[in-house]
Amino acid sequence: MKQETKSYRVLYEYRLSWIMDRLSMKMKFSSFIHVAVFSLAINLCQGHGTCSTKRELEYCDEVYDGKCYVLITNDNRLNVFEARASCHAIGANAANIYSKEHFNRMVALIRTRIVIGLNYHHIWTGMELNTSTKRMYLSNGNPADYTRWFPGRPFNPARSYVGIHVQSDPSHASHGMFDENATYKLLGVLCEI
Repeated sequence: MKQETKSYRVLYEYRLSWIMDRLSMKMKFSSFIHVAVFSLAINLCQGHGTCSTKRELEYCDEVYDGKCYVLITNDNRLNVFEARASCHAIGANAANIYSKEHFNRMVALIRTRIVIGLNYHHIWTGMELNTSTKRMYLSNGNPADYTRWFPGRPFNPARSYVGIHVQSDPSHASHGMFDENATYKLLGVLCEI
């Protein structure tokens, strides 16, 4: 079994190297290629959803508490179902937020991907809101320990999915989680492995 795992790892590393070489020849780095690269790289993570070696973790946009986080952005915008499918395509799930520190690190990551000409970025998470109990839940159904709501949100009965809104200016008051309906299109999704 160990030899088979090593063979797959070598194959993935070769494919990743080949893709990266081709990318260096291109001037434009599209969302499609971004997903393709990470779909190969993420397969290097083994075990129960965590990466265990430095080599495996280097393909993550951010690492928190042993989990790999990848931010997928899409100029065409994604509804919640497209967002979750994008995460599944790379072997991940839409991410949860576990603590204030985790939220702040993900906000910093999201801020690095704000597109020129915009002063904000908003992305989907894997969390959901029970609008009747006004509680937020992680993707596994457990109650969320931490929330930081965007000013004026949440609790519209039609909006049970959760996103994160980030302003380019870190001192701006309008950062936080927000409730939204499934068909609304956001600029991307945060994935967790």
